[in-house]
Amino acid sequence: MRTLFKILFAFLFFIPLAIFSQESDKFMSKDGTIFLYPKIITPKDKSAFKEIIQTKDESNVGMFDRAAKNGAGDFVYTDAYVFDLNYDDNISAKIRIRKSDYSSKVEAIALAKKYAFMMGQLPFCLRKGVLFVNLMKGDKAWGGSSFDKALSIQIGELSAKYEKDGISEETLAHESCHAAIDPLFYDKEVCKPILTAVQTADNKFISEYAFSNPCREDIAESFVAYLAAVHRVSQIGEVAKKKILEAIPNRIKLFDDQKFDLYPIYPNTKVSNDVVYKIGDKHPDGGIVFEVNKDGKHGRMIQVITSEKFSHDEAKAKVASLGTGWELPDWQFLQKIYRNVHKKQIVTFPDTYYWSSWRPSKEFAKYVRFHDDGFTYDGPARNKFGICPVKRF
Repeated sequence: MRTLFKILFAFLFFIPLAIFSQESDKFMSKDGTIFLYPKIITPKDKSAFKEIIQTKDESNVGMFDRAAKNGAGDFVYTDAYVFDLNYDDNISAKIRIRKSDYSSKVEAIALAKKYAFMMGQLPFCLRKGVLFVNLMKGDKAWGGSSFDKALSIQIGELSAKYEKDGISEETLAHESCHAAIDPLFYDKEVCKPILTAVQTADNKFISEYAFSNPCREDIAESFVAYLAAVHRVSQIGEVAKKKILEAIPNRIKLFDDQKFDLYPIYPNTKVSNDVVYKIGDKHPDGGIVFEVNKDGKHGRMIQVITSEKFSHDEAKAKVASLGTGWELPDWQFLQKIYRNVHKKQIVTFPDTYYWSSWRPSKEFAKYVRFHDDGFTYDGPARNKFGICPVKRF
């Protein structure tokens, strides 16, 4: 009986410990990095926020609401207050606030200013890839997507807890990684070879969340740790820094090798750019300028159009092959291209349909035809249409 008891005890106690030990060898912490390293960015840190300008309210604005479909999440189309968010390093975004949640415009303006300041505290490399900051009431976790270059931020008890715990800014950084730098390392939740190589070399993940989602969460989880260990050591201490560098040294080098612009993390590193562009100019990166900021130093360009046709999946692969920064435009930007360059005959596009990045389901995607006054359509993603790649500068 004693022998049987010992065997049973070993099975129930030591074997689970061994299993847990094996799993924990694969990640540094069971907690996500936003919880491990709060206050990497604090309310006292510099922000690149310059101004918000309220524009005309918009209807039928697409926002991803994680509370939709009984918590499964889905895109909802709603009326929104819209603000242009301008940073002092000449990039911009739009803040959109669901109108049905905030009947008071004064309250909406205050909310926009609050999140505009926090967004301005993020590194340039993250802000540059976020085109839309969508705010709505709710208590679901925040999200970010390279699909529409948007952050989905729910305001409620959970966001109040983020603020109390000092992790609002870190959570914005994590979600902005999804919108801005995920495409460098993932392709539709498949790891690119550049990421697979460092994952293999490190043989460890920074967190259980990254370990469980290696081709979706590894970059966002690791980048927050990278900011902490390499660029905010004073906030976490040398012991925590050592643990990070020992756990993911090859990912740290990968991020360093990208030479990401981290302004305003380093306030004196704002890049000076004296070249002024106007719509229609040719850019050295191989595109034609279709949108510029007020000072003409930053904006967006389009790639030279070819007569090739692609399915939506092929279109994304083709654009990815053009190099870092090129992407399929959102349908709103396709309409802007129509207004700014096609309608004015700065660039004349062939009479065909052009894919946008917007894909509401696996089977369907949105496209635009310039010869129909920039009208948008939804259709099967297998269709063969043209592409109009865009890039920020």
